[in-house]
Amino acid sequence: MLNTHEIIRAVEAEFNRIDIPEKKFHSDHEAWAVLLEEVEELDLEADIIKHKVERLKEQIFLDSDDKSKLESLDHIYEHAVLAAAEAVQVAAVATKFIKKKEQVKNG
Repeated sequence: MLNTHEIIRAVEAEFNRIDIPEKKFHSDHEAWAVLLEEVEELDLEADIIKHKVERLKEQIFLDSDDKSKLESLDHIYEHAVLAAAEAVQVAAVATKFIKKKEQVKNG
């Protein structure tokens, strides 16, 4: 399993990239909408992965050639990496939203 400290560092780096005055959340509604957009992008990548895994299963059970299996595996890999990046963005936006709420709470 991945070292969660490395993932947290990636989330922190993404948070630092998006936590700039030009990208300030102006309301909870806006923060929620940005978070939802990232979650939907993550969900899309997960759906693509599921579809490609099902395709690979068909290829395996139909005893398809290795070239087609490799293409499916390449797509699974590509979208898994994209999903991981989206998950980091979800965590970074959640962090930004948390910090916004803490600032309001602490006045």
